[in-house]
Amino acid sequence: MREDAERYYAGNRGIATLIFGLLLPPAAWMLHVSVSFTVATALCDQGGSGLWVLHLLTLAALAISLGAGYLAWRNWHATGEDTNPDEGGTLARSKFLAIAGLASSAFFSIGILTAEAANLMLGPCTS
Repeated sequence: MREDAERYYAGNRGIATLIFGLLLPPAAWMLHVSVSFTVATALCDQGGSGLWVLHLLTLAALAISLGAGYLAWRNWHATGEDTNPDEGGTLARSKFLAIAGLASSAFFSIGILTAEAANLMLGPCTS
């Protein structure tokens, strides 16, 4: 099983899952913030109705971030519990990137929820 995991994470597909687990959460947060500002401006110009669109954007961004966290958790689990990230090699690198992906998902999911808290408390037309 260890050899299968090492072969998988040495290939392009394994590396792609590690990168997606690491970089999708910040991309989801960035898109959430930029699209929310644009939508909030449009909602404010229309009188503030349609706030549900901001909540829907939050749910989509949170789903992407948590999905990437799940992917990172699967990668971490697949590298094996006995793999020491301080050692060199493919599995150690993969375990490190999987742990970084878990941290990325947690951090940026909290950021997305924080932006949603502002949406709930302030609304789109607060200056």
